[in-house]
Amino acid sequence: MEKRPAKLCAMIDGILTAAVPEQLKERATFLMRELTVCFHVTERALKQEKKPADAETLSGTYEEMYSNWHGKMLAAARFRDRHLAFMSLESMNEMLNDIAGETDIGSYDVLSVYDPEDLDRSADGCDAVLRDYLREYEKAGLKPERYADIDLFLSAYLKPIRHT
Repeated sequence: MEKRPAKLCAMIDGILTAAVPEQLKERATFLMRELTVCFHVTERALKQEKKPADAETLSGTYEEMYSNWHGKMLAAARFRDRHLAFMSLESMNEMLNDIAGETDIGSYDVLSVYDPEDLDRSADGCDAVLRDYLREYEKAGLKPERYADIDLFLSAYLKPIRHT
């Protein structure tokens, strides 16, 4: 394990053999500082250059987010379901974080729109995040797909499968 702090075992042993609480605190603090330095060095080394936000990379992501969470947020507001609202926002947040981890789309603070006392406001905030993402989507040259009914959606969804 080459990316560990020098003398890691000795630092751990020092914690285990501390005679008084002050010594324990001092040694544990020193170990945490050394580990933090190692984590930062490793994080910088692992950071990859993000791909540009292009049509190939983002295609279908807006539609997926909209279809997964827009309706759920409206239902959560209508039925005053805080759990549904929070979990929908958290899921959307995770998807955006996944995309942002590999693609240069900026960052989105999805959870900041959650208001457990006003789920209508939370739903509006979700739509605002979707509108922000849609601008990124359109910058990549994409237009969101819209379907008049489920049959048209299903037909478009299954189309690639029929070509194989």
